Amino acid sequence: MNASGRNIGLLYGFLAAFLWGTHSVIVRYLAGDMGGLQIAALRLYVAALAIFLILRLMNVPVSFNLKDRYFWLTVVATVVNYIFFHIGLEHTGAANAMVLENTAPFFVLVFLFFFARSSVRPRDILATVIAITGVFLTVYQDFEGAGERRFGDALEIAAGLSWAVFLFASSKAMRASNSTGERLNFLFGIFAFSALLLTPL
Repeated sequence: MNASGRNIGLLYGFLAAFLWGTHSVIVRYLAGDMGGLQIAALRLYVAALAIFLILRLMNVPVSFNLKDRYFWLTVVATVVNYIFFHIGLEHTGAANAMVLENTAPFFVLVFLFFFARSSVRPRDILATVIAITGVFLTVYQDFEGAGERRFGDALEIAAGLSWAVFLFASSKAMRASNSTGERLNFLFGIFAFSALLLTPL
């Protein structure tokens, strides 16, 4: 990869990290006027539309592999994650949500060890501890934990667990794909089907 491509990759990575890192605060702000599940479905529709437009620009036809078990596992994990995350935000603070949902890397290591029979290296554990500690140190001054917030905190931990399932299942599916178009179609299908399932709620 040349220097230009690497810089573009770093820019996209920074933008993704920035948007992901601020979404808890943004959603918490919006939740005052909209229900948590309404926001969840709206976010998924926006994500699906964005990926659909990218597919059209790339001239890649839309297709789903509905026989892929990892596809459906990822859809279920996405729906469950969004339900827990957004309802949890109605009962706890954005700082709590940010820390507790980011326990997902820990659960990923558990899945890899117990279900994928993969070896977990010491550096994997160290990286996970550093990541979770970094998030906590960023927001610990605003961290709250009493009364109703404990219920919200429990939901956010469940959101972290379901997000780990999403990461685990989508990783399996991505490894079986052969092109960027396939990967984008996989994500488009995940977001579109998840949005449809959340809409009646």
